[in-house]
Amino acid sequence: METINIQSKNYNQVKSLSKSSKISEILEYAEFNKYGVMSMLLIFIGCLSGTTVGLVAFANDLALISVIIPTMATLSLILSVQPIKYILIGGLVTAIIDILLLITLLF
Repeated sequence: METINIQSKNYNQVKSLSKSSKISEILEYAEFNKYGVMSMLLIFIGCLSGTTVGLVAFANDLALISVIIPTMATLSLILSVQPIKYILIGGLVTAIIDILLLITLLF
């Protein structure tokens, strides 16, 4: 009987954690848990955008438009089950816009 020894190429090498490898690991994890990430992002973006519209954007048409467009784009990406990279970028842009509007127009 012959013994087969299988080793991975990266098994003996020390893995260096650079910024790009961390981002790729996060994207790989998010892609593996795609539907969980999408459902949490759906709740987070929906609540944050609703709060922003309720507290700030109802008084200003330009603020309302600047909240609605990225929110609906992100929700459309989630609904059409696009690649997780695009969904995360859309969610990040939407969250940044909402938080900036909350900070600048509320205070």
